[in-house]
Amino acid sequence: MRRLKQFARASDGGTAAEFALVLPIMILLTFGGMGASWMMYANTSVHYATEDAARCFAVNTTVCTNAAAVQTYGVGKYRGPTLASLTFTASTQACGRQVVGTGTYTLRTGLRTISVPISATSCYPA
Repeated sequence: MRRLKQFARASDGGTAAEFALVLPIMILLTFGGMGASWMMYANTSVHYATEDAARCFAVNTTVCTNAAAVQTYGVGKYRGPTLASLTFTASTQACGRQVVGTGTYTLRTGLRTISVPISATSCYPA
């Protein structure tokens, strides 16, 4: 009976056991936060490049003369992480010159890969 009481009162290795329980969650939150931050950076960069491409399409007609030139200009303005199939589609709408930027961000979780579509639309009066 005395040994059982000593075993119940012993705290050797308690810190290591608690650390082993908390470490996976801490790593998941740290790298998950970093992945989410990169995804938000990609989203913001697509929005910026789309707005700038629409402005170029409406105002700077010597550089952005057609849809292919707008595509090249938009890709050149994008400064975020690598996106799969980043495209900028230019058209003339009732609101003016419209550019739609789309791409796919690949979020790697360690267990699986998630494809997150990113899209932005900007219309600049001609």
